[in-house]
Formats: sequence, C-alpha cells, structure tokens
Amino acid sequence: MKQIESLQQHYIVWLIIGLSSIPYLILQQYGLDAISQWFVPESLTELFEPFSLWRLWTPTFVHYTLPHLIVNLYLWWLFASKIESESRFELISLITIAAAGANICQWSFVGPNFGGLSGVVYALMAYLYLMHRFGGKISYRIDNNLALLMLALIPLSATGLLGKLSNYAHIGGLVCGALFAGLYLGIIAIVTPGHTEHTNKTKEQTEDK
Repeated sequence: MKQIESLQQHYIVWLIIGLSSIPYLILQQYGLDAISQWFVPESLTELFEPFSLWRLWTPTFVHYTLPHLIVNLYLWWLFASKIESESRFELISLITIAAAGANICQWSFVGPNFGGLSGVVYALMAYLYLMHRFGGKISYRIDNNLALLMLALIPLSATGLLGKLSNYAHIGGLVCGALFAGLYLGIIAIVTPGHTEHTNKTKEQTEDK
C-alpha cells in the first residue's frame, strides 16, 4: 500500500527515476553509440534541426556508471519528493528550467559529451534551502551538512582530484535553482506584501518548539 501511495503522490519523481534508468540499461547492453542521440549535439545549428531541440534535456538522464546513477537518484528522490508533495507544477517548472540551464552551461564550457542528473539535483538543493530560509517553507528543510558537502564538491571537482565531473552543470543548476527561488519569492512579495515576514516568524516559532 505504501508503494502505491508513493507512486500516486510522487509520480513525477518516479517518472524521472525511470527515464534515468533507461539510457543506463541501454548503455550497458549496447554501448555508447546506442545512446548518442541522448547527448547535446556538436554544434548550435545541429541543435535547431527538426526534432533536435529536446537534446537540451536528454543528457540529464544519461549516467555512465551504477554509482553515478544511484547517488544522483537518491539525491533526486530526497529533494524532489519534498517539492512534489507541495506542488507538482513547481517541480516540473524547476526541472525544465534547471535541466536546460545546467546542460547549456556544461555544453558551453566543455562540449557535448556529458550526462547526469546532478545539475538538476544542485538546482533542487539551492531552491529548497532558499525557500526554507527565506520563504518559510518548513517542509523544504534539508540537512545543512549535506548542502555544505555538495557545495564543497564544486571547488574540489575543479582541482580534478575527484575525476571527471560535470562541474559546470553543477554550477549552472545551482544558479538556476537560486534564480527560480528568487523569482518565486519576488512574486510572492509583490502579490502578498508581508507574506515573507509572516512565514519567517511562523518558521522560527515552529523550530523553537
């Protein structure tokens, strides 16, 4: 019963888990060439060919190794389920913006051969932290140590000590998540003046208890 309830409540979360598993299974069975169309194209002109624009998003679902897949899916579930429990539209909007933004950032600085959900994961982390801190969303609270660890991985990745990671996608996702939270909080502040102050007071009272 719990599994069925989870599927009903978080079907976007489970959909992304399924989509992320497909290219990994294809890769293991048939090799890298079998998923070549999942990557961002070599050139900008190729991207705007008929039915190619979707390739801005598909690298998000590509994972090369099982640890890469498991870590990203765990963090995805941890963060995305919090948002989908509150607003499915919010989650879909954030995925759409963050996946494209993270992939464009990585593509611009490094090139087309990359993949992974981590850019979106960083966007979710930034969004949840800011919405909890400044928007008073109690249910969006995340572990501060986990957030600090994820942030520390960005400069560590730049040294090359951790291997080849899509570091620009992480940065791009982080920026997209922060901007999305800022836009959301800005709209709320304009539409309902005093909302942020009220929710922050409520959050402080709840946390004191």
